[in-house]
Amino acid sequence: MNGYRTSSAAAKSTTTSQKKCAFIFEERAEQLMGEGMSPAEAKQEARKAFGNRTVLEERSREVWQWPTLESMWGDVRFALRQLRRSPGFAIAAS
Repeated sequence: MNGYRTSSAAAKSTTTSQKKCAFIFEERAEQLMGEGMSPAEAKQEARKAFGNRTVLEERSREVWQWPTLESMWGDVRFALRQLRRSPGFAIAAS
């Protein structure tokens, strides 16, 4: 069940970040059209100024996912698995 909640939260975060990116892009395009550019030129210029949308969405998602806590939790789970498999070696290695 926990995996379902995580994927659902990630999907919700992705949708939200996509909407925010689209809104910012459209705002910039409208601003450029207000300055006298044609719609096609304004959209092209907004894309240039905005950058790679996928990269921006991924960075936004990273901010909201607490990557350090997730990686620490993964490390703890890995350590417990190793301890369960060979407790003598795990204790001697630490």
